[in-house]
Amino acid sequence: MSSLRFLIGRGGARPGAAPTGPNRAEAASEAEQIRRFNYHGKEREFMRSAAREAMLIPDIEAYTRDNREQSVFRLVMATINRQPPAHLRTHYPPGYAAGHRLAVNHTQAEVKRQIKNVRHQVRNILLTGIVPQTNGDLPAIPHINRCAREVWRYLNAGPTLTNGEIDTLLSHMDNIMFKARVAFLRLATIENHFDPASRTVSQWEQIDHHLADLCERGGDASAAWARLVCQKDKAFFGSSPMLANVNRADCVCPTAEEVAALAADMADA
Repeated sequence: MSSLRFLIGRGGARPGAAPTGPNRAEAASEAEQIRRFNYHGKEREFMRSAAREAMLIPDIEAYTRDNREQSVFRLVMATINRQPPAHLRTHYPPGYAAGHRLAVNHTQAEVKRQIKNVRHQVRNILLTGIVPQTNGDLPAIPHINRCAREVWRYLNAGPTLTNGEIDTLLSHMDNIMFKARVAFLRLATIENHFDPASRTVSQWEQIDHHLADLCERGGDASAAWARLVCQKDKAFFGSSPMLANVNRADCVCPTAEEVAALAADMADA
């Protein structure tokens, strides 16, 4: 409370905090300040930028779950916590820099909202050709090269590169897995979109379930999964078809049996 009295004595307000009314006799408690805290637009953009950067990692372990070390959520929180303590004290809820639970919970909730915003934008790209655009047009389903390019461009909001430059970048061996990950995200998102039983289930939760299962199965299963997903993507969308020419029943992720069979074949090769 000493810091609060200091601010009141100077007639100032904590940046980002809800202002106290001129007739208010006493300052709100720290819990009330936290509850009413508003993050500056630059801090929200910082959170979204950190989320976009995390989603560029081709072997990220989770997009929604926060119990995985290599999750988008944990990586964003780590990025926030690397900022100077003075910045955290100024631009985050009272007590956040000191690790007070209420303040941390408040920030974590805001981080999850901003990550959800980023995921939604990626989903829109992945469903190009599947869901009509705002003007009602339904373009052809893009080839994976174009789809991966548009996802990369959104996640890399800073660099201004031409289509050809991005395609060249993504064709390098160390970026091949990013393209495979985008193919997986698209297939899983389309499967979720077409499945009536998944109307109330986020595709990102289903994606995290697949990733957790692959993590338990090991590297051979992950390699087989990536190959199967890329094969399906090429077969279904390699010619940039219109939605009317796609068999929706085929747009499903590989089964555990398919993955196990290919992993065994790859091990014997």
